[in-house]
Amino acid sequence: MKNFAHVCLFLAGLIALNSCKTNDVIGEWEDPDTNKTYEITDKAFGEYLIYNASLAETEDNKLPSGIAFEKDGKMYIDKEVAATVTYLYLVKDNNRMEDLEKAGVATAREKIAGLDGIQLFTELKEIKLTSNALTGTLDLSMLTKLETLEMNSNFVNELIVPPSLTRLRYAASTSDSAPDNRWLTSIDLSQNPTINHIHLPNHHLTKDGFKLPGTFSELTYINVSGNTDAPFEIPADLYNQLTTKEGVIAGNSNPEPEDDKYILNDKAFGEYLIHNSKLEAGDGNKLPEGIAFESDGNIILDKKIAVTVNILYLVKDNARMKELEAAGVQTANQKIASLDGIQFFTNVTEIKLTSNQLTGKLDLSMLTKLNTLEMNSNFVNELIVPLSLTRLRYAASTSDSAPDNRWLISIDLSKNPTINHIHLPNHHLTKDGFKLPGTFSELTYINVSGNTDAPFTIPAALFGQLETKDGVISE
Repeated sequence: MKNFAHVCLFLAGLIALNSCKTNDVIGEWEDPDTNKTYEITDKAFGEYLIYNASLAETEDNKLPSGIAFEKDGKMYIDKEVAATVTYLYLVKDNNRMEDLEKAGVATAREKIAGLDGIQLFTELKEIKLTSNALTGTLDLSMLTKLETLEMNSNFVNELIVPPSLTRLRYAASTSDSAPDNRWLTSIDLSQNPTINHIHLPNHHLTKDGFKLPGTFSELTYINVSGNTDAPFEIPADLYNQLTTKEGVIAGNSNPEPEDDKYILNDKAFGEYLIHNSKLEAGDGNKLPEGIAFESDGNIILDKKIAVTVNILYLVKDNARMKELEAAGVQTANQKIASLDGIQFFTNVTEIKLTSNQLTGKLDLSMLTKLNTLEMNSNFVNELIVPLSLTRLRYAASTSDSAPDNRWLISIDLSKNPTINHIHLPNHHLTKDGFKLPGTFSELTYINVSGNTDAPFTIPAALFGQLETKDGVISE
């Protein structure tokens, strides 16, 4: 009996030992759960994540254990773990490929060609992708905390970056195997006011396609040498502050102070700004004095002052119109029909526009710090919001004077991973037109009742966490 027990122990030991042998770096397997995991198609990407998770705790490139794993020839990312990562190192130069090869990674010599799954890394601040084979469009705009992107020697010809980006390095590939369309022909950095480092040599950037931010107080490095239209003319003030200035020449100085003024075409908008600037200092709607003024029959906005505003209150319900009327505002009972000039309020975090007559398209994407937008009872049928938005309230107008095309038929919130409140009842939203973010950890309120295709089917995990769930059902 004792001998039999010894034999059993011996066999168990052999099985355990055999199960530990491997020539590859593999992730700890978990049963794939579609609510918690995401299948990725690029094996080189997946195996690199697994490898980085196996590094020593002291290694800078160390990723959390369990971030990715392989099962039945498929690669999976753990969504919850991915959302904790702030630094992602995926460089595939010769030295790094040798390291991967020594560790037994099957795709050690295979370049990463697809980054599907990167959208789950919502806390990322830094990505290094140098020496891979990424092609076509690379859209990272959903990574709203990303500050550093280094991706020299890839084949991307369209690059979309978030407003948070401060450091960008992407020199064009000189590889003989690079495709003919590997060069950027344009790059829009107009929404990156805090960018400090731009390294984009040897692409095919044109004069019209190279867009710098209007404010550039942090920018000290530009290298766009070797591009199609280089050298590019940039403001003299920017040129003088640069410590590296390759592929650029000095143009005119910044506009004179008088050019910091802007004529508002909607008098009701302008007079509301003037009124709010005259409120008592303790009033929550108080705007800085001098933000707007009347001159020769025009309402003038001071751009420099507009930049300092955080909260903008422009509600025109009955109670507010009475207050404006009592204060002697000429346009007290006139609804705001145009927000031209709003683009200069670049630091605004909250806007309330309820009960006005805004129509057609309202694009607020340039307001990259906007968190709250409340605009019930307007006539906007196309709404574009910035990635920063967390609270959106826009119930459709029921006014008899509302135009026939006052309803939203679609809304894209796919790039708003931190949104927590969506109130869009009684529009004409369709199933294909209502786009929610893939990650929705903050979302607790949805009301899309009364829309064309309501109720909308949403992920069970999202449905379960909602406190308000009108117009939606669980998948």
